Amino acid sequence: MPTQGIETAEFGAWLTRHLADSPAGQGHRVFYDHGDRVGDPQHVCAIKAYFGEGLSSNLNRLADVDVLIEGPGGEACFLIEIEERGVSPKKLLGDAMALILANRLRAGNNRSLSGRDVRLTPETRMIIAGVLPEGGHRLGKLEQTIQPRLAQLKGLPGGLEPAKIELLFATSTKKAMDRLRQRICQEYP
Repeated sequence: MPTQGIETAEFGAWLTRHLADSPAGQGHRVFYDHGDRVGDPQHVCAIKAYFGEGLSSNLNRLADVDVLIEGPGGEACFLIEIEERGVSPKKLLGDAMALILANRLRAGNNRSLSGRDVRLTPETRMIIAGVLPEGGHRLGKLEQTIQPRLAQLKGLPGGLEPAKIELLFATSTKKAMDRLRQRICQEYP
């Protein structure tokens, strides 16, 4: 049985319940990948990021997103990418850059690429959370070099602002997920 995606599915289910119970989360919808597609089809789906205004296809698809919080007006409030295994700085920069280049999102059925369009806005934020292996200076590099450099990049029209990307990493999946839940609780008490 595959273990990749279990923490993401558990986080998505927790987030769905949390926003339903939070006054600040009223009117918001949660979509997440890696869950039981049979058990909760209104929240569990593929979330694809695209570039361009034409047909949504594999030709203009840039990334898959793990979790999406959609606001009451159909706008993307948060995009969340969860790295459940140790990840290199190169990999997390790839996650960030693919979404910086995107200008639209679709949440829906993975096979037909059909679904619900969700708008990126200047207020859309992204969190990349996960595990950085112990040893070396990866966590320091992330906090002291990569995060500040991302914030200096200029975004593209209709896309995600690089300064709105947060990196929440820890030395274990449990610690990273705890940090992510704490961050969401700050936003949606």
